[in-house]
Amino acid sequence: MEVSFVFQNPNAAPFTMATPPWVIFAVDGVVTETLDLCDASIQSTLNTSMQELTGDWSYSQALFLNNQGAPPPTQVLGQVAYDSSIVAGIRYPSAKQPQSTCLVVFPDRLIMNRQNYLKVYDPNGLLDGRLP
Repeated sequence: MEVSFVFQNPNAAPFTMATPPWVIFAVDGVVTETLDLCDASIQSTLNTSMQELTGDWSYSQALFLNNQGAPPPTQVLGQVAYDSSIVAGIRYPSAKQPQSTCLVVFPDRLIMNRQNYLKVYDPNGLLDGRLP
């Protein structure tokens, strides 16, 4: 649902977009060193808000990509978290499903802690994939 909303606009005519195939699969795992942006006290410490985290970033992103503005604050926050070298993932509130959360993982940071891993969840044993 998160991805589909990037391509759907209720105020525009439907359109077809040519993209490489998408694959959706369930993942099980552990990611320590996670920045939890769902925590109001962390939002306050980072001077951000639920509105900023779930708001429409596409306009400011378009301006930025055309060299007409700064990157969206959420992208700046994500880059700072990555550059800190101490964050393996960011938990954040879903903009499309109230009361739901999402997780972005920096795969190269999973090695920071032996407990960290992501594995394809396949009870039938047909898919085998794991990071690290």
